[in-house]
Amino acid sequence: MDQNPVSVPAERVAILDERGRPYAYVREVECPYCLAVHRHGDRLGHRVTHCHDIPASRPKVDPRDVKRNAGYVLCEPTDDVDWEAERLRARIPVLLNTYRRLRSEVAGPEPTSARALKVRAATRQQLRQVEGILRAAGVIK
Repeated sequence: MDQNPVSVPAERVAILDERGRPYAYVREVECPYCLAVHRHGDRLGHRVTHCHDIPASRPKVDPRDVKRNAGYVLCEPTDDVDWEAERLRARIPVLLNTYRRLRSEVAGPEPTSARALKVRAATRQQLRQVEGILRAAGVIK
């Protein structure tokens, strides 16, 4: 695991009471690992991700692929940071986990049912896509 957490822009958002007045502030970030929006307390600095809090009914990525990440550092959106580079740096470990998982899924015995054959073909296609991205990034050979 990369022990160097990525920086993310953290928008300050007011939590409103029933009359529409702010009573607290939080920081919202688009998680570079699972691509969902997470909320944290108002202070800037290192945070642990909330990827495990995403309901299983609507994940943007497979929850198995975002485990064991280094978290992130909440920064002001106006800070002088290459946000795109930071986002990409966070995605590489997730894609590597996806690649390893898909590779193990297609390594098993060949399925016999028509449905299982379709699933295996789709998994192989997804594996080729992820493999292409990682090769282009120079992560795998």
